[in-house]
Amino acid sequence: MTAEKLVRKLLGILTIGSVLLALSGGAAVANDKDDDGNRRNTSRVAVCAHPGTPAEQTRLVRESKVDRYLRKGALLGACEDTVLNLLNQIDGAQALLAALALVEESGGGVPASRSPRGTDTTACLGIQDVLADVTARVTLLVPVNGAFEMFLRRKPGEFDGLSADEIKDLLPLILMGLERTEGDLCDVLLNHVATGPEPRTVEELLEAGAITVDNGPEFPISVGKGDVKVNYESEFSVRDRFATNGIMHFLNSVIANEPPAPPPGSDGLVTVFITNGTYSGGIPAGLAGRDAACQSEAAEANLPGTWTAWLSDSTMNAKNRVADGEYRNVSGALIANDMADLTDALLASPIFLNQYGNNVDGLYWTGTLPDGTAATVNSNCEDWTNTDAVNGECSGDDINVCGSTGNSNKNNGEWTNSRVKLCYYQYHLLCFSD
Repeated sequence: MTAEKLVRKLLGILTIGSVLLALSGGAAVANDKDDDGNRRNTSRVAVCAHPGTPAEQTRLVRESKVDRYLRKGALLGACEDTVLNLLNQIDGAQALLAALALVEESGGGVPASRSPRGTDTTACLGIQDVLADVTARVTLLVPVNGAFEMFLRRKPGEFDGLSADEIKDLLPLILMGLERTEGDLCDVLLNHVATGPEPRTVEELLEAGAITVDNGPEFPISVGKGDVKVNYESEFSVRDRFATNGIMHFLNSVIANEPPAPPPGSDGLVTVFITNGTYSGGIPAGLAGRDAACQSEAAEANLPGTWTAWLSDSTMNAKNRVADGEYRNVSGALIANDMADLTDALLASPIFLNQYGNNVDGLYWTGTLPDGTAATVNSNCEDWTNTDAVNGECSGDDINVCGSTGNSNKNNGEWTNSRVKLCYYQYHLLCFSD
């Protein structure tokens, strides 16, 4: 660290009070006047009320016009709530709170089954106390509810509307079904907490190139296509939310202990994603046109290799078009162990991620039965060439203008054979690496 940077950091600590004084007009609550002369409350507590658009934070940063270390000090000092209190106010953090409460209640008596650190839950005792300690300095990476749903192999939206206590009551049974323990859960939670002399903004994490979490490893911080990620997978969806004792960053996936998924096609791995775009039953035309669409969308996300659409037509079964191997989504979650497992009408988890790792809730064209063979009725939009706009149903004389689809929220046979739809509708494609 250069002397200049050290001085800046020291100034950030020593002059927080003076910066706040200047920003607030000399008071903890600045009672400015509106255009009509009426006094209005601009309490600093609004800075940390919610992880939405940080309008008050933006105002403080813009008006201070000082070094970023002073700005960060100002924002930390402006908050009057701790990380833990703010988490309890945030819709989307219930699963994290539930997991923290569960390992705390376990009392340290449950060892991790196969974690790299061999952690038991004693390592997680006191995390909530740290998050509530006004003297602590915490960088907290917060996986949102949807991130925990993916990690625990639950359907998207399963935790919606549930309180932290309700999710906590479900966790033991969920963990048992995954052959995991509270110790394994603790091991993962430790990947998201970093305490130290000062909390880090995303800008500072990028400069450092990594974050070292408590009791654990150093995870790389990287950027690509405008997205900042930790451990190459978990994207910072909301950044730099300040509390009085730290900074929170919200992630779209859990930082698991396993290394990032290897590139598609390596070591027998077949990666699967749902296209971000949607297509009619006949454009692009034929199997080749739809394979090209998969290839194009994979390239947009910098996914290497050759990609094939999961589609059958009158001459070819989908199971004979795609590679056999261990099937995983772009975040590394297991879908099926091999082709036999893929086509037994029961997946390890639904296929609901697109090439960017974002959830897709909807249908995709397949023309394929659960056993991987071509559906024979109302199935393939005339070998994926028909886009006729007709008013009708997929029966009788309308069979040539219909195609079968799969459902991204299903892990039973409906993952590939859910509904029959008219060909002029727009749906996604399902893409497999070579």
